[in-house]
Amino acid sequence: MNIEEIREYCLAKPGVTEGFPFGEDVLVFKVMNKMFALTGLEGDPP
Repeated sequence: MNIEEIREYCLAKPGVTEGFPFGEDVLVFKVMNKMFALTGLEGDPP
């Protein structure tokens, strides 16, 4: 999965918000203020 696919998948869930609480290179997804996924925006995936 690339970042756009991850973002699309996570945001399709009800009540999801996204933000950058750990800096501009780590995207975090939350539901009811609880983190359920995060991904780095820098570099290539393994």
